[in-house]
Amino acid sequence: MAKNTLQALHDVGQSIWLDSIDRRMLHDGELDRRIRDDALTGMTSNPTIFQKALASSNAYDEQITEAEEIDAVRDAEDREGLTSWQLFELLETTDVRDACDHFAAVYSSTRGADGYVSIEVSPGVSQSADLTVEEARRLWKTVDRPNVMVKVPGTPEGAIAVRRLIAEGINVNITLRDPGP
Repeated sequence: MAKNTLQALHDVGQSIWLDSIDRRMLHDGELDRRIRDDALTGMTSNPTIFQKALASSNAYDEQITEAEEIDAVRDAEDREGLTSWQLFELLETTDVRDACDHFAAVYSSTRGADGYVSIEVSPGVSQSADLTVEEARRLWKTVDRPNVMVKVPGTPEGAIAVRRLIAEGINVNITLRDPGP
C-alpha cells in the first residue's frame, strides 16, 4: 500500500495543520482519524470558519438552546443576556477547547512543538493593541489549555500586542489577514 502523502510530509519534518474546525469532526471520530492516519499536528480557526460550521450543521443547536434558556432566566431577573458575539464566542471556545483536548497527546509527545489549535481575536479589536491584548487574555483564560494559540492580525497594532502577549506567556500566531476597521 502506498504511503499517505501527508504522513510522508510529516516524516520529513513538516507540521500538518487543518484550516477548519467543525463540531461534527470533534465528536464523530473524524479528527482523531486525521490525527492518527494523516499525521495532523494542529488546527486553525477563525470567525469565517466558525460561521461556515454553524451554518452547515445542527451540531450546535443543543448548546445554543441551553444558552438561550439561561438568557431567558437572566432576562426574568432583569439581568443582561448574552449578545450574539458572546454566544458565538461560547460556541467557538467550546470547540477550540475540545480540539485542544484531541491534540493533547501530539502536544505532549512533541514537548510542545506541535499539537496546537488556534483561535482568532475578533476583527473588531485588530486596530487597537490594548483591546487585542485584552481579548487574547480572555480567550486564553476561557479555553484554558496549554496548546491553544491566540491568532493576532499582522498589523502594526498586532505586533505591539504580540510582544506583550508573548511576554505574558500566551501562545500566539500571526495571521496575515487584516480584517480592517
